[in-house]
Amino acid sequence: MELIREKSHKNLGRLLLQSGSISQKQLQEVLDHLKRSGNRIAQTLVELGYISEKQLVNTISTTLNIPNLSLAGLEINPAVVNLIPYELAKSCGSIPILLFGNVLIVATDDPCDGGAVNRIARHTKKEIKTAVATISDIQSLLRKYHNNNRQSMSC
Repeated sequence: MELIREKSHKNLGRLLLQSGSISQKQLQEVLDHLKRSGNRIAQTLVELGYISEKQLVNTISTTLNIPNLSLAGLEINPAVVNLIPYELAKSCGSIPILLFGNVLIVATDDPCDGGAVNRIARHTKKEIKTAVATISDIQSLLRKYHNNNRQSMSC
């Protein structure tokens, strides 16, 4: 699994490097940082100030030709959100937003992370289609829906 994650880092890093969004030096610094931290590459790029969330999402969307979603104010069916446990969603930088038959639409911060998409597919037993969204939007919705679930379960 670590090999898959490292490959994902290189895939997103290469995409951003080729688009001119980051430099080779920045990419190497991010990869070195990831070896120590274990964080997700998208989050690390933003935290280090090498790219803004908006620029990251726009570059990924344009380069990969996938939808770029603004999740602010989005209401999601809680049954859809609950298809992916909080810890899995958080570790994959993703949140499920819509279920269409056997197709689950997932907003993610890194659609290049095939390992994350595969883990979600294995867990849900659904075909996964991805869209890209900002880290902060995804984290905000995860907190909103999973905190609500925890509160309702404790009553």
